[in-house]
Amino acid sequence: MSRKILTIEQAIDILPQKEQIHCFINAGFGLVGADWNKEKVIETLKDAEVVEIGGEQCKALKHALVCIPKNAKMQSDLYFFESRVDKIDYYEELLGEQQ
Repeated sequence: MSRKILTIEQAIDILPQKEQIHCFINAGFGLVGADWNKEKVIETLKDAEVVEIGGEQCKALKHALVCIPKNAKMQSDLYFFESRVDKIDYYEELLGEQQ
């Protein structure tokens, strides 16, 4: 399966239409989640090295917006942001056609 890399505009479009966005990180012993202010999420996405659509487990958790920060070295450095299922499906299809 090829990676589905998103533009910042596409990533922002995938975010739910609310002010608090849930985020998971992999803490090694399991997932840890917290709500983030939407503006902080957007700032984090803009500063990222890569933003992409995650795999099946991410989609099942409705956290398929994967943010890979600059200088990320481990899986625990990644952010898994809450995402709109309809938009994930739309961009997966769109990006699949472009590859």
